[in-house]
Amino acid sequence: MQLAEKEFKGLRSTMAKYGHTQIELAELLGVSQTYICNRFHKRSRWTLDDMKKISEFYGITMDELFK
Repeated sequence: MQLAEKEFKGLRSTMAKYGHTQIELAELLGVSQTYICNRFHKRSRWTLDDMKKISEFYGITMDELFK
């Protein structure tokens, strides 16, 4: 399942808070850095599974990733 295009400012700020890069996020999800880059630049959409994994990893709600 893919999510509609949204601004994932909460994800960007959470990554910055922990000093994580797109490469580290890619490793967490088991995907390439290109996969992550394409999602941040809206060339592809995030999947619900991606967002669930990310929210669980950071211990935040999925709603917080959209803020």
